[in-house]
Amino acid sequence: MNAAIANLHALDPDQIGLGGFGRPTGYVERQIKRLSEQYLADTVAGRDPNMDRMIAWLDHARPRNPERVAIVHGDFRCDNLIFHPTEPRIVAVLDWELATLGHPLADFAYHAMMYRMPGHIVAGLAGAELAMLNAPSEAEYLALYAESTGIADTSDYDFFLAFFLLPARRHHPWHQGPSGAGHGGVAGSRRARQGAARTGRTRLGTGAPRRRPGLMRN
Repeated sequence: MNAAIANLHALDPDQIGLGGFGRPTGYVERQIKRLSEQYLADTVAGRDPNMDRMIAWLDHARPRNPERVAIVHGDFRCDNLIFHPTEPRIVAVLDWELATLGHPLADFAYHAMMYRMPGHIVAGLAGAELAMLNAPSEAEYLALYAESTGIADTSDYDFFLAFFLLPARRHHPWHQGPSGAGHGGVAGSRRARQGAARTGRTRLGTGAPRRRPGLMRN
């Protein structure tokens, strides 16, 4: 998966005739505005103070390298991949309806967020014995991607992890507020706090300090 998404982001949109595939500027601002409006309009699930603080933070925080542009899949995950039956490689990437031009680390953070998701939610890896699974740590996974793509400064990774808690909250009870138990109820709110804390606990970046929760089409 790491190699596949790195290869996608290494493509030059202009050189392959996709320079007009999406709007390369204002991508983050548009996504934050749309996702925040969806959260605030979701009266069924209710509000959560942790999510309110995150929205307030995202409204002022911005990536340190916003000029990065790549072809982003928008919903890159195991469900949308076809794996070779006998070899450890991907033979096809499916479901391109959310593909556009955007920030490559946004696309990467969306699929790598499984490292922060609890095991009872879409097979998250939080708390899993990664060595027993013969899986790299999150830091190793990010470093491999950075090496493959030539991205020296991955400090924006943490920003996009927080960014994706917004759409995830709309689709998983552990992100929903007291009214949405599910919508999740009190337990959902507690898990929302745990999930938000887990996302912000470890800074992995290098350099200075619809239907599914994927990226949205420009």
